[in-house]
Amino acid sequence: MVWGGLTKFAQTLKKGEHVYVSGELRYREYDKEVGKSKDTVKMPVAEIHAGEIRRLDPKASEDGAAAQSRPATVFGRAGPQPALFLSACTHSGPLESGDDVPSLISECARSSLRYSVVDGANMSAMSNSADELVDSFVRYLNDKGFEPRSPDEIPEELRGASAEYGMFDWQIRPAANNPWIKGLVDKLPQTWPQPFRSLIDRYRFCNIEVGQLMLFANTGHELFYELSKRIFTDKGIFPTLHKNGFLQFGLPHEANYDPVCFDMKRRNHGDAPIVQLDHEEILQWSRIRVVQEIAPSFAQFMQTALAEHFPVS
Repeated sequence: MVWGGLTKFAQTLKKGEHVYVSGELRYREYDKEVGKSKDTVKMPVAEIHAGEIRRLDPKASEDGAAAQSRPATVFGRAGPQPALFLSACTHSGPLESGDDVPSLISECARSSLRYSVVDGANMSAMSNSADELVDSFVRYLNDKGFEPRSPDEIPEELRGASAEYGMFDWQIRPAANNPWIKGLVDKLPQTWPQPFRSLIDRYRFCNIEVGQLMLFANTGHELFYELSKRIFTDKGIFPTLHKNGFLQFGLPHEANYDPVCFDMKRRNHGDAPIVQLDHEEILQWSRIRVVQEIAPSFAQFMQTALAEHFPVS
């Protein structure tokens, strides 16, 4: 939250600029009526109370120095509405007063609110590391093998040798380009974690059960569990997920309707925790209840699958 002189400076910031933000992270609750019965629940809110903002671009050093000001006054709920929510780590522009602040706070904002710039070389190294881990994960899955499926469940380019009863074996296949991914990402409130994006950008596969989750299919075809379609199928679920910073990419297994999601509010170094959410809480009350955390990140999930030889089907 920014008030006073800092508000005018913050409004001059443009998308993509690197900034330094110093201040406090404060938590509060407010009452919200939910459901048809108008039950009141406590809703947590996290707010950044900024006291200093500086541009980090070398060319803007003079402007950044001018941005220093007295610490922002802390207003109570009865006080003026904030002019701007700002998180330099996760957002590049002004937000409205009702936006979900916790989903905009990354790990660098949780303590000192200082933004560290990651240069192009480091980003490239992170991408290469994710690609290598994904490649090892895919090799493991293919080596473990999958149950044969009927022709309508497997696109032709993924099929292997025919099996009994008209079924086909299949494998995950590399792809030079998955053109449907860009359209999918454009529909989402934020992009996928880097390791998962590496998987869906570079490989095609049917839905896969591995360990405690089932990954949705990524084939570009009209399969029942196709990722690009499935995550938008239930209009009683995905709006609540997206509003609260969750991106679904699977289920615990075929017989369980709980969404398995990335918790993008807690993203860290380009990855995010994997959680299972209670689907009944979402459908009945439009609220989130975490059933369990499956893994602290997608990279960690893949590493554990390799180390502990997760079952695959």
